[in-house]
Amino acid sequence: MSSMATHFTPRRFHVPREHGATLIDPPLKQCVELIADNQEQFRSRSLNVQGRDFSSLASDARTELLHQATSYTSAYRAVPEPLDTELDAPIIMSGHQPELFHPGVWAKNFAIHGLAQQHGGHAINVIVDNDICATSSIRVPTGTLESPTIASTMYDSSQRKIPYEERRICDTELFASFGKRTAATISPLVADPLINTFWTPATEASCRSNNLGQCLAEARHVYEEQIGLETLEYPLSRICDTTPFRWFACHLLANLPMLWEIYNDALSEYRQTHKLRSHSHPVPNLAMDGDYLEAPFWMWSDKSPERLPMFARYVGDAIELTDRHKLRLSLNLDSDQDAGSAVQQLKQFAQNGIRIRPRALLTTMYLRLFLCDLFVHGVGGAKYDEVTNRVLQQFFNIEPPSFLVTSATSILPIPTAQVTPAELRHNTWLLRDMTYHPEHHVEVHREEIKQQIAEKQRWISKNCLPQDRRKRHLAIERINRSLQSFLEEKRELTVQKRLKIEDSLSKNALLTSREYSFCLFPNEILCRLLLELFVKDL
Repeated sequence: MSSMATHFTPRRFHVPREHGATLIDPPLKQCVELIADNQEQFRSRSLNVQGRDFSSLASDARTELLHQATSYTSAYRAVPEPLDTELDAPIIMSGHQPELFHPGVWAKNFAIHGLAQQHGGHAINVIVDNDICATSSIRVPTGTLESPTIASTMYDSSQRKIPYEERRICDTELFASFGKRTAATISPLVADPLINTFWTPATEASCRSNNLGQCLAEARHVYEEQIGLETLEYPLSRICDTTPFRWFACHLLANLPMLWEIYNDALSEYRQTHKLRSHSHPVPNLAMDGDYLEAPFWMWSDKSPERLPMFARYVGDAIELTDRHKLRLSLNLDSDQDAGSAVQQLKQFAQNGIRIRPRALLTTMYLRLFLCDLFVHGVGGAKYDEVTNRVLQQFFNIEPPSFLVTSATSILPIPTAQVTPAELRHNTWLLRDMTYHPEHHVEVHREEIKQQIAEKQRWISKNCLPQDRRKRHLAIERINRSLQSFLEEKRELTVQKRLKIEDSLSKNALLTSREYSFCLFPNEILCRLLLELFVKDL
């Protein structure tokens, strides 16, 4: 591995805000070239991955992924086993946590389906279940149009924050009743939300598995089948338990000092390019603690599932891995050593309940480099992968595969007041103008008012000496205050109008958020929109 001179050329992404607006960068019709270029790069790579040829390792990884994703998906929906002639077809991939996410995230699933259909490929959504399950509720608008509010509707009781792959359903009655409770909560504002039909597969899934994230993902995926999406799904946790991923992990750990330096330099350059002061954005730097280097992995055990950072240090011909809490493992590996033995050790660790999972940048690095011909990102992931690209360039000395960025905005079909922020700005200006230029707003029908306005004009036009300017300022202020008494009614009406505008804008902001879960939308609106945006136009 040698260093490749690079620099950031950031792509600028703007989240769409209007209903029906999309972000698709580059345009879907250019994906023919993106996929072809990525495939050509894939075929031409000559990398040694700790004793394994990259092409052979990646080919094994893809074949295993297709068979395992098919087997996993077929447990709850009909999926044909891929033919041998289909194993080389393009793999279009995306991924997200198994949440009840908003339509902008769901759009990625429609995009990978459409692209796979167009290019005769396989669409695979990776369930990112190594992330923390931070909440077990969604925000639901409720109340009335005159007085809307937000309710928090729970699908499970609150528990300690652990990774999705370890998170079990704790309150089965709460989970089973979530669909009816959510539909009832939003019913004053939205009739027949998708949750009415969506939640039945979730409760059915809970009879097969008690894993919360798996049940949420299965329910969504079953519904996607009903509306015509042909995709596979597979959890990241299972990808991490494959031999190719373990070989990849060993390669990074064996060269951790180089990776550590490149990773942190890439983050520093990203922050400098984007003028960011926060050292935690987009992700924190890897730390150093004595002779331990922080590795870009998480680790925990099934007996103690709190996710903690991994630290590593060289001890002779081995690497010591630790969470600096309970876990301490020895891996027979160094930078010049074939990783075969270490891969078997990682397998044994997993069988003993030890979880070793990639952090965000490594997750997409592996998926893009080894498993797919085109990765579809949302806006957040695309920003992160500016750093991933830099690491790929510097660590592997390759040009990173291109990816697609997409998102969409859908607004709940709830009537809102016809008011705009421009009206509020005008109203604010009007009140200010009444204070400093009352002569523009008073009705000049009294001699007293005419005299005061004339006096103000004389002071304004008067060419004062420096020592007299304060006297002029005080005189103008006195006249402005005097004229206020003739504007009391008009000012009060303007203030009341301002309050109404602010109230309407506040209600509109609540009702038109793009962050509400997809399951709150009527099917005929949301699914039709996403199909038209990401499938029919291809």
